[in-house]
Amino acid sequence: MSFLVLYWRPLEHVVMKPEESIMASMQVTDNHKTERDLKPLIDGDPLIYRAGFSADNALKREYKESNPGASDEEVTQFLAEEDYVHHALHNVKVFLESVTSRFNPDYKLYVHAGGNFRDKIATIKPYKGNRDRSHVPKYKKEIQEYMLSVWNGIPVRGIESDDAICMEQHRNTDKYSVIVSIDKDILNGMYGWSYNPMRDELKFTTPQEANNFFFWQMLVGDTSDNIPGINKIGPKKASAIIEEAKGDTDKIREVVKSLYQKQYGEEWERAYHEVGTLLYILRRPEELDKGSPLL
Repeated sequence: MSFLVLYWRPLEHVVMKPEESIMASMQVTDNHKTERDLKPLIDGDPLIYRAGFSADNALKREYKESNPGASDEEVTQFLAEEDYVHHALHNVKVFLESVTSRFNPDYKLYVHAGGNFRDKIATIKPYKGNRDRSHVPKYKKEIQEYMLSVWNGIPVRGIESDDAICMEQHRNTDKYSVIVSIDKDILNGMYGWSYNPMRDELKFTTPQEANNFFFWQMLVGDTSDNIPGINKIGPKKASAIIEEAKGDTDKIREVVKSLYQKQYGEEWERAYHEVGTLLYILRRPEELDKGSPLL
């Protein structure tokens, strides 16, 4: 049985791009001059789903080609009975080898292992409550265990892998680590180098750009995580508000606060801090207790 391995497929990608290339002005030292100097901080969570569903879908396609007219029930039963875990794990292996061959082989792989403080904070809407938690690849558990045991993955508990990755990125004061992910939040919401393997896009984000993206999300919300924003403010209007402030974080913050006051009335501070805490990716361990310094 042959398999066509597809690791990533295009997703909607929201990026607040700077007017001129940051990479052209990036300062490098004598010891750090190439991509091979960038140490990968790999987001393992989307990899679990991409690699797993890729194997599921490949088997499903091949079965349908061999059995024209097969019902959905027959396909589901076939997948349940067939053992193809090695294909799912192979997908992971090939991807991780491609990352470590392009960048520094001294990688860190992060895998969420349970718990998320945001679940208890969300009151306006359940955090990620719009997701079908039953829609998972067949070998999700096996892929997680494979990444943890064979690839020395770092289990992340109580926070999200995004948080752990960004705290590590912040600790790298020379900024010669690179976040590897397909998640728009971490690709745009954290400063330093990042790489989107789906787009083969390597970029450098400044602290101001990361902060701007945070406040941009405060305005539009995040539908993928079921986080509300400000009514009747879409991506274009939010971008115009951010651009009008011309990089003045204090000014952006005051505009965002005024819009929350208008929408939530007396409850605006609670809503403002709730949404901000849900959206903000931790950059320092102490922020878990103290909250985002941007708010």
